[in-house]
Amino acid sequence: MGRGPQERDLGFMFFSAQPIRKTIAAMAFFAAAAAAQTLDFDAPLYTGDKTIVDVDGWTRFNKDTVLADNFKIQSGPGGQWLRCLTNTTGTVYRDFPASSGRVDIRWRWRGTANTVQLCFGVARVLPLANGFDPRALTCMDPGGTLEASGGVILVIKDKWTLQNWVYMRLALDNAHNTFSIYVAADSLRADEHVSIADIPMNDVSSPLTRLVLRDLRGTGAVDIDDISWERPATWIGSEKDSAWSTASNWSTGAVPDSLTPVIFDGTSAIGCLLDAREVVKSVTVASDYKGILDLGTFNLEILGSADFTGASAYRSAGGLLRFVSPRGQIHRGTGRRRPYPRPGPP
Repeated sequence: MGRGPQERDLGFMFFSAQPIRKTIAAMAFFAAAAAAQTLDFDAPLYTGDKTIVDVDGWTRFNKDTVLADNFKIQSGPGGQWLRCLTNTTGTVYRDFPASSGRVDIRWRWRGTANTVQLCFGVARVLPLANGFDPRALTCMDPGGTLEASGGVILVIKDKWTLQNWVYMRLALDNAHNTFSIYVAADSLRADEHVSIADIPMNDVSSPLTRLVLRDLRGTGAVDIDDISWERPATWIGSEKDSAWSTASNWSTGAVPDSLTPVIFDGTSAIGCLLDAREVVKSVTVASDYKGILDLGTFNLEILGSADFTGASAYRSAGGLLRFVSPRGQIHRGTGRRRPYPRPGPP
């Protein structure tokens, strides 16, 4: 069967001694991905120039009697977004399902003035009515700083450009009580890079289940849109079973699907054998993953980005990596193909 104009393939032909990073720009952000956990503010229940308080689960913090009403929906070219006016110190929040392990929160935001600052992130719920305890709030300052973890100011290399959307990812590692912040310049996130890494979340004694927006200061405004809550699948593996299709080999307890980001990292050094055709949202093979990733005879289709920085080796007996691309191109890896040993698991 011929390949469609939107497909390209890449065989495993990497040098084992020099890992190669492949960042493949792919489809724009999935508006339909995990619809129950994606907020794009274009839904009919969000009405332009109306406050989001008491809409779609958004709640006013109990200490804010009026100021939270300054979080309003705005409309313009390309759809609707949430605009947060400044000089209000207002706070709104919305609860999301609790999740253990890793959680990725993605969103985009932009500032309209250098004095703007908006905090956005997750918090744990306190017993007090409407209370919250911020643990991974991230503050945006268009001047080029991020404030994280309860007031620690960290100056980063990224400089916000006023009026331009900045694409963010807050990666939570609940197992180690840390989080990292990633930044990208466009919706494809092809240039995504870490800005703040492995910040501790102090004394987290209950799940982080609350998204919090807190407007702090400034004379402009901050717009925020496309908020999603994703739970990546991290490879765990088993000495008895290295098959991709075994649900217990993944941190989520389920085989990753087309809506799931996949991560191979230092959690496990066990190799992984692809034993069926699979389609996933993205793949990250981190530098601390020391196992072998073996495609066998099957294709792994990746709808988003792919990073193959880590792994001790890659193998294939004819299986391919297949990417969705805006261009009708087919690419194959270059370099020396790793020999495929037979028999035996990776």
